[in-house]
Amino acid sequence: PDQSEIDAAEEVEFQKIQEQEREDAEMKCPSLRSIPRFYERKASPLDESTSLRPRVLREARSHLLQRKSSKELLDEEDLHAILALLKEHARERATTSRDGNVDVEVIDYNGFCRIREELVKRGERFRQFFLPSTFLKFPRDQCGCIAIVPF
Repeated sequence: PDQSEIDAAEEVEFQKIQEQEREDAEMKCPSLRSIPRFYERKASPLDESTSLRPRVLREARSHLLQRKSSKELLDEEDLHAILALLKEHARERATTSRDGNVDVEVIDYNGFCRIREELVKRGERFRQFFLPSTFLKFPRDQCGCIAIVPF
């Protein structure tokens, strides 16, 4: 038998075991036929060490965290690409301070949208950082631009 047949047979056996457990639980408590069980008692520490369930949960949790981190977190290369695009689409404005004139690089909403479009071509994970709500979280000047450095 090849691997797919073995997997199919394993799945069938697993389904049988699950069905048998469900039927046993329904025999003990007939209300389970119409009302699903929402709470399961936590297994004792002796059962925890030999049970497969905690290991499966731990592994599933680690895979979920790994998948989320790879999709949502940006690496250093991505951050450098974002900074390069921000500087490419930046406009300079002169701000008067006590020390004199200081040039601050700012970006307007149109430039912000162009950056989003360019980054989404590289991957969907960038979209969440370039939403209109993100732009509105930053203080804007009289022209409606935000400073690049805090972004």
